[in-house]
Amino acid sequence: MTNQPNDPNGIDEYEPSTEDYINRIKHDDNDKVRANAVFVLGRLNHIEAVPTMITAFENDASHDVKLTVVEVLGKFRIPEVLPPLLKALESDNDDMRAQAAKSLGLAGQMEAIAPLANALADPSDQVRADAAEALGTLKAEEAIDLLVNTLVVDESSNVRFFAIQSLVQIGGDHARNSLVNRLEKESNAGVLIDLIETIAKLKDKQAIEPLRPLADHEDSDIKMTAEWAIGVLEKLD
Repeated sequence: MTNQPNDPNGIDEYEPSTEDYINRIKHDDNDKVRANAVFVLGRLNHIEAVPTMITAFENDASHDVKLTVVEVLGKFRIPEVLPPLLKALESDNDDMRAQAAKSLGLAGQMEAIAPLANALADPSDQVRADAAEALGTLKAEEAIDLLVNTLVVDESSNVRFFAIQSLVQIGGDHARNSLVNRLEKESNAGVLIDLIETIAKLKDKQAIEPLRPLADHEDSDIKMTAEWAIGVLEKLD
């Protein structure tokens, strides 16, 4: 065989086709091979493989294959991925639910907002954190009040972090008003500081007046945080 100029060893490298990878998902006996085929097709954005991936999620005996499918389906912003991802969000497995929440945010299907909002009450910290993040990715204004409640009551600092990030990402009058309303009802110093800092991150000058009473708060940390937040907002154009 004649050596190719870009092949100094005279060895032709075989590059599997999309169909080859699809056949591996369907027929290979090795779980790792099937999972890797799903991963590769997702990395290459081969949307034509989505039906095969969905079938694998429904029928494959391997948890790893199913989990990889759920991860990869988030790359495809098409309605067809919604049913399997919603089913995965109801799994008994924490990792599966967490990945489903993340993928539902990435897939951009607005029908996922209500199930993701429900997932803010999931027993798993990681699921709640990924659901909170996904709601921000979807800019889910209808979930603002629930995200504010999550910021206030969730025991996990990681979940609260993503609730804050999502509230800032969504932004707008509803987010500002919901945070301000909660601010007026809270007495816990740590919660008040989190609320004040989140309001400042919204970069909305209309929040200045509701913050002013807290600049005279008897708690020095709350007072300093409120003064800082007011200063940040007053500098906005």
